Amino acid sequence: MIIHRLGQSFALTAEELEAAYRERQQEYLLMDAAAAVDRAIEDGADISDPDGIAQVAAEYFSDNHDCNCDDNSQWDQAVKYAMSR
Repeated sequence: MIIHRLGQSFALTAEELEAAYRERQQEYLLMDAAAAVDRAIEDGADISDPDGIAQVAAEYFSDNHDCNCDDNSQWDQAVKYAMSR
């Protein structure tokens, strides 16, 4: 695949493109986890290491995601799990 950005072009193999996609997907997951941690703090949770909690919550969410349940409830559960560790 050839990418054209700001007057420059560069090629990515299928593997490189997949790796870039997965990396960006992980960044979005961590952003969602940080938002869930922020909501927990706003609701009164005492979290001294929000980044660490977000990291654990993101991993828990990714490993246990259920498409039949709403994401916000699952994020709440992931943050509770991360806080209990």
